[in-house]
Amino acid sequence: MMVTGDLHIHTALSPCGADEMTPINIVNMAELLKAKVLAITDHNSSENIESVIRAAMEKNLLIIPGMEVTTKEEVHILCLFKDVNAIKDFQRIVDERLPDTANRPEVFGHQYIMDWRGRVLREKKLLLLNAVQLTLEKTVGLTKELGGICIPSHIDRPHYSLLNNLGFIPGDIEFAALEVSNRVDDVDSFVSKHEELKNYSIIQSTDAHCLKDMVYMKTRFVIKELTCEEIFMAIENQEGRRVVINQT
Repeated sequence: MMVTGDLHIHTALSPCGADEMTPINIVNMAELLKAKVLAITDHNSSENIESVIRAAMEKNLLIIPGMEVTTKEEVHILCLFKDVNAIKDFQRIVDERLPDTANRPEVFGHQYIMDWRGRVLREKKLLLLNAVQLTLEKTVGLTKELGGICIPSHIDRPHYSLLNNLGFIPGDIEFAALEVSNRVDDVDSFVSKHEELKNYSIIQSTDAHCLKDMVYMKTRFVIKELTCEEIFMAIENQEGRRVVINQT
């Protein structure tokens, strides 16, 4: 079967995320769009994931636990996991390496931890936009140790991207795929201009920070059943599972 999804969605916990990005609003928008797969990937935090999973409990919607980590090199990378316990272990590592800088909501935005209905439980005090004291290589290694996979975010962008910050794709680091943003109109043409991309699966994500961003989902997953394992297999192009990008 082929299902629509997006592997880069922010909630109101991300300081750049709109307050409307509550767990229930995200799930309801996904249902309206007939999406079946969402990865919740707040900046350096996973503290709204369980609420989104709860909001999706009675829906035919797979929620993948994730996080968009800002590495020591100031590269954004999506770290995706198969279960909540794994990302909680990862969260403890990230928390130990997140700089002790207070958020300034009037500058960066609020960082709301919510219940599944969208009621604010508390506000995250540490600024989540800072780079974590983990190298790109170490971030990928730790994610893999916990059964997860890593995908460098929006490699086409001029800021916080692997291509622009490093200038190349490190061949000695195992990425499951590479992500391009919705700014790329022709993914095949973009890949053809960068020889080093041709050996990787490519996904295209919305990087949604508000509900209207979610409308532009272009990634389809060819899988046998709706599970994290199957989605990971599609991302890594294994056993007939694959990712298809709708460029129309």
